[in-house]
Amino acid sequence: MIRFQTLGTLEVTMDGAEAPSQLLWKKNIALLLYLARSPKRRCTREQLIGLLWPDKDDAAARQSMREAIRVLRQYVGKDRFKATGDVVQLLDGAVELGEAQVDDQVIDEGLRIIRKLWDAGLAHRDIKPANVLVRDGKVLLIDLAFAELRPSPWRQAVDLANMLLVLALRSDPERVYGRAVRVFSPDEVAEAFAATRGIALTSQLRARLRLDGRDLISRFRQLAPPRTPIPIQRWSIRRIGLTATVLGSVLVAFELMLVTFSGRSLI
Repeated sequence: MIRFQTLGTLEVTMDGAEAPSQLLWKKNIALLLYLARSPKRRCTREQLIGLLWPDKDDAAARQSMREAIRVLRQYVGKDRFKATGDVVQLLDGAVELGEAQVDDQVIDEGLRIIRKLWDAGLAHRDIKPANVLVRDGKVLLIDLAFAELRPSPWRQAVDLANMLLVLALRSDPERVYGRAVRVFSPDEVAEAFAATRGIALTSQLRARLRLDGRDLISRFRQLAPPRTPIPIQRWSIRRIGLTATVLGSVLVAFELMLVTFSGRSLI
């Protein structure tokens, strides 16, 4: 725990001892104090840059901001220091789902988040235990740096599969599947695991699955209706047509270049 004594000379301690020197850099302390005193304990990156790095150009200021965030997340905790898009926020009592007590409420919350992303035409693209937090029984999905607008159905299906696996790591696939079919159809769950291959999983999630020892992916596939595995890139008539058009354009351009350099006439 980090404690501030702001009456008189500023004193900062961490877990009852002197705070690390890196944490005590003036801009890091100023950023942390400003967040702690801000409404809802959050503000935008633009506000912080204007307050703490007003004399730097934009690129240098943003680099300084990123470094300060990196240091503060290291000491405050990634589960309590949230930097999503343009918003920076301190969270009270949030823990990674991998360390939380997972009950039906938490499972339902996680599944509803994915449903809302689907309905809004969004994909998170980085669902893993470190990005799924729990606070007072509420699930928070953080780190939207890789989020995608108007994603492919395959990408959204992978989001669903990853969330189901994250939840099952702290529960069991039967329980999670039973809750999932209240929010998604059995066919949607089946398609999610038909789309899931090792490359589609985040590295942290793959590591957690190996440590867990259970073959959760196979178990979900057994629970859901059978589906043929979906390749990462599916060739459709439209995609084949677009590819042929591009290749044709390249060949025409190449022929024109040869004509130009050889001095031949096209007529």
